[in-house]
Formats: sequence, structure tokens, C-alpha cells
Amino acid sequence: MRPTHQRRRQLLGQRRKRPARRRNDKRSPHAGCGQEHRRYSRPLEHLSSVAALSVGYQHSCALLTGGTVICWGSNSNGQLGDGTTTSSPTPLAVKGVGGTGELSNVTALSAGYQHACVLLTGATVKCWGSNAAGQLGDGTTSDRSTPVAVKGVGGTGELSSVTALGAGRLYSCARLSGGTIDCWGSNANGELGAGEIDYSSTPVEVVGLP
Repeated sequence: MRPTHQRRRQLLGQRRKRPARRRNDKRSPHAGCGQEHRRYSRPLEHLSSVAALSVGYQHSCALLTGGTVICWGSNSNGQLGDGTTTSSPTPLAVKGVGGTGELSNVTALSAGYQHACVLLTGATVKCWGSNAAGQLGDGTTSDRSTPVAVKGVGGTGELSSVTALGAGRLYSCARLSGGTIDCWGSNANGELGAGEIDYSSTPVEVVGLP
């Protein structure tokens, strides 16, 4: 015997009915989709005393309260500053200039696309990582896996009297105590603010500031 119209509606309703969620079930409706997200959202173990954080394209760096820096992630261009080009999923200490000891006396940090720069207590700047466009400011276009000093304008001496800094995709900039700004690296889109040049591997002064 075929079921009546009313009976068919009852059967269809049973098929569509979803089981009730328990009151203490705090899972999201998208719990199954969140597995991968949660796997990358765990806090870094044993990481404490962080004063500042900056992230690049595929690497991250943290300034610790003691004035040292740690980085983790991709290291294809030496952007972790540990003297190698081996990527690391856990934080590594950035080495000192020349690859000896640990970088210290850092007061500010900025990570670029595949490089990073820091401001030291002496108002000088050190950078490391990718340098294809001269974004490390050391007068070369060679990648550096440990920090190098940013040279002064024109490539003489060392950049000094720096009060703030920022690292971009392929360039970096610093604000000096006198209120001027120096930049170095790629100028493909005029990011150095220094007129018609392709790039500069040493700092140039931004012109036309008010």
C-alpha cells in the first residue's frame, strides 16, 4: 500500500531533521573547516618577553625586552639573520654583525618583504636578508644572512642620528633626528622620493618634504 500524502510529509520531515546539538557542544558550525586554521594558530612555545613584532612576506621577527631579536619562517634569502639560508618553524636568534654572537642593543624593528632592519641604541641601522635592489643599504646588491651596517648618504661612513625606520617590499627608509628622511633600495615606483633613479644601494635623501 502506498503511504498517504500526510504520511509522506511526515517521512520527508524526518529525513530532513538534523540531530539537536548538545548544550555543552561549543563547536562552530564550521568546525571541520577550522582544523587547518587552528593548526597554525597555536602560540609559539617558550616565547616570552616580546617588546615588538614585525612580519614580512613569509617570515616574522620579534624584538625582545633585552634588546635582542629572534626570527622564524622562510629563510631563502637569509631573512632570519642566523647566518644560514635554512628555513625554521621555530624562532632563531639573529646574529651580530659579522656572524658573531647575538645582535643586541636593538630598540626598533621592521621586517620587509624578504629582509629586515633594526635601529640600535646608538641611532644606527643594521639590515639583513634579500638585497637584490640594495634594500640593505650596504652599498651592494648581495644577500646577507647576518646583519650589515647601513652606510651613510653617498656611501660614506655609517648612517647615524636615526630616530625611526621602516622596511618595505624592496626598499627601506629612516627618519633622522633633524626631521629629514633617507631611503635606499628599489625606486621602480618612486618609493625613494629622490627623483629619476632606478635604485640606490646606499641612502638618498627624500626631496621636497615640507
